[in-house]
Amino acid sequence: MSTFMVLPDDHFGVFVENGMDEQRLLWLANAIGEQKLRLAVEKACKKYPESKPFVSKLLKNLRLTVPVAAYAPVTIPVYRVYVLFLADGSKLKVGMTGLWPSRAYSFLQLRQEMGNLFDLDRSTALLVGSDKKQALSLETDVKRRFATRKAPSPWQIVAGEDGIRRESTQIPYGAGGHQEWFWGTAYDDILAFLSTNDGQNFPSFLSLRDALYHDIRAPNDMQDSIMNISGNFS
Repeated sequence: MSTFMVLPDDHFGVFVENGMDEQRLLWLANAIGEQKLRLAVEKACKKYPESKPFVSKLLKNLRLTVPVAAYAPVTIPVYRVYVLFLADGSKLKVGMTGLWPSRAYSFLQLRQEMGNLFDLDRSTALLVGSDKKQALSLETDVKRRFATRKAPSPWQIVAGEDGIRRESTQIPYGAGGHQEWFWGTAYDDILAFLSTNDGQNFPSFLSLRDALYHDIRAPNDMQDSIMNISGNFS
């Protein structure tokens, strides 16, 4: 039985509406063979001669189900070590994520714009690749190397002049990573360390500004924030 890598020009006489139909029909052709498929199409056309049969109708007639993996995209996680630099330059956050720039949203207060919290151009993430352990190892190396330059989290309990202890409101507590903040003066050194210790000949950084501009996975309630980020995307 022949194995099909692409569909023939006539699509076996089947109505193909989109890419998913193409992948499902390709699977069907390889699963039952061309001869059996064309016989099934011929049988369907005798019942409904005015139109080509749909892929879904053929599958139903043949009592077959296409595995999702045959037509759904395979998501390969890509990990980055990121540096989120506060807009006032006072502190920065180091971390590892497979969801850049989505991770940055967790630090926003309600109705807060990203550009008001982070420096969009100096906040960046280094591409490590699909190896999560390697990304975690690099993140750990950064934290150890610059341990003496750690800073308190922008979220903290502070005591006012009146003696009452209150939460700082610069970032929400739920953002996590409160032990991963460093003084802003360590920025250049941390980026230099990342550039020379990631194992790549040509380190690949993606700034927060560029990542936000191309991010199609942004939460719906963040779309307006993205379009109104302080500064231009030029």
